[in-house]
Amino acid sequence: MKTIFIAVLSLLIATPALAARPGHYYDPYDSRSSGSRMDKSNKIYIGVSGGVHSTDYPNISAAATTTTTTAYSVFAGYSFNDYIATELGYTNLGKMDLDLVGPSTSFTGTAAGFSVVASMPLGKVASLFVKGGYASTSTEQTLSGVVQPSESASGGAYGAGIQFNAGSRVGIRLGYDSYPMISNLVSYRSNVSSLGLMFKF
Repeated sequence: MKTIFIAVLSLLIATPALAARPGHYYDPYDSRSSGSRMDKSNKIYIGVSGGVHSTDYPNISAAATTTTTTAYSVFAGYSFNDYIATELGYTNLGKMDLDLVGPSTSFTGTAAGFSVVASMPLGKVASLFVKGGYASTSTEQTLSGVVQPSESASGGAYGAGIQFNAGSRVGIRLGYDSYPMISNLVSYRSNVSSLGLMFKF
């Protein structure tokens, strides 16, 4: 199963050069690395995160009482070297109640997608990262207590953050992600600021 997962992620990138490791390779998320080459045959990681979901939905009135809600995510990826990784993720955006100009409105939403992650190591204790990719999202809107048909959107998703070592195989990630959304035929973006925990195998 592990071999299939690695193969799928490699085909999505389709750039053999990304898999090449330099002779001075070290893992920026591995506190045991001292700069010498180590056995890094297994680069799979998984993680969980939780944080705050906010929205760019238009026409929010000044009297809005709730414009944020709690979101959580799970993700899995494969790191080719110090600088490039690929990642699959799923995010539950929670339920957001908005006091809009018009009927009372609430949203529930999810997002699932694929991204390429580019990292810049800051020594051996941390790494800055940016990521970009594609996400498919689903939203269910409730207007004045009446549940509307769910709506789906897809498009570019992006994010950025910083990751810290917390041990030889554990990382702590502070991140920001943005996803394309649609509700009631209105396109907007959902944004999540989160704190996560990552485990490498």
